[in-house]
Amino acid sequence: VEVDDLGLAFIVADARGKGLEASSLAAVLKGAFRTLAGEASGPARILHRLDRLVAREGGDEDFVTALAGRMYPNGRVVLASAGAPPPLGGGPRLVQVAAPLGLGTQADESYGLLRPGQRLICYTDGLVEARNTAGEFIDRARFEEAVAAGSLTEALDRLVELVVRHTEGRHEDDLALLGLEYDPTPPA
Repeated sequence: VEVDDLGLAFIVADARGKGLEASSLAAVLKGAFRTLAGEASGPARILHRLDRLVAREGGDEDFVTALAGRMYPNGRVVLASAGAPPPLGGGPRLVQVAAPLGLGTQADESYGLLRPGQRLICYTDGLVEARNTAGEFIDRARFEEAVAAGSLTEALDRLVELVVRHTEGRHEDDLALLGLEYDPTPPA
């Protein structure tokens, strides 16, 4: 979500379960996120408010992992995690990973600065928890190599290809990727 001249607010989230209930909860969260981001709330505050929403709207066993962030025009990045894995590429390292949304999250914010051309790739756990037939995970170094290769679109495609090859096409978990690349050049 573009936040006036304050840059971008973003979120990557993964609702527990599959089907209509998980999809409905995701739709509610998406709408709430857009509203909160438009109010210029910071990532930790957004996650706190979404936590209360999941607790109220979800079932007893529902939860959502989420990584919320804000990227400013000067390359400054602010992140907060509620059970979500740390992003790949440049940017801040997470100080803390709080409990997933719906379980009383109290997320802290982590701060960093992207240099021109640096990327930040946010993802759901379907990327790092993909296993081959022997039960082995993909080496994180391979993810970082993919993130640095080619254009941003090519890097995202390579991450998906890594999972597909590693699991021999039998990947069962959801996978969502959000790629950001810092380019301070104003649009023409």
